Amino acid sequence: MENLNGLRMRQIFSQDRKERRKSERVEARIPIACSLSKNNIVLNATTKDISSGGVKLELSQPLEKGDRLKILFRLPKTAKSISSMGKVVWYKRDPHQENVYEAGLKYARLKAKVKEILEKEVACWILAKQT
Repeated sequence: MENLNGLRMRQIFSQDRKERRKSERVEARIPIACSLSKNNIVLNATTKDISSGGVKLELSQPLEKGDRLKILFRLPKTAKSISSMGKVVWYKRDPHQENVYEAGLKYARLKAKVKEILEKEVACWILAKQT
């Protein structure tokens, strides 16, 4: 019975994890400029994926969970510039490449109009992949 309960708990947990992400993500390699709020250091990065809730970044400088960044990038499909604050929610070094890091950034204080632009951009990418 314990194994069955454990299995049920894992199934519930994995379902919760799947639903935790509220917005659709697409793989996208977009140059992005970032500046660390705590010391205004400018970092250059590239997105690995993007959604209306956040981005996965690839960069050559280490970050820390909780770091706050100001980000600026241009969406390739609509050519709209996106500027936002974001918070690092996870961070890791790429084990296969030297001096390459990945970070998950959640947008903070994203305006409704900007969120709508991001949602449309992601939808365009998804449709393009399906054709």
